[in-house]
Amino acid sequence: RFAYEIEKKREGTYVLLRYRGNGELVSAIDRACKLSHTVLRQLTVVRDEEECAEVEIQEVTPPGETHPETEAT
Repeated sequence: RFAYEIEKKREGTYVLLRYRGNGELVSAIDRACKLSHTVLRQLTVVRDEEECAEVEIQEVTPPGETHPETEAT
């Protein structure tokens, strides 16, 4: 349940996505969220390196691209 109504909806799911990337990756993720009809609202926050040091890091591939490790052989 949302704390307040968003686009006439009272219920949904909050998702926290932590990632490290350059401006191109950030732009690609922001664009994908804005184009998705299932994402009601999104927020990107830049964190400094000290804050990120204790966060588990997974490599993220921008939408539309494939990662060499996940391609079928």
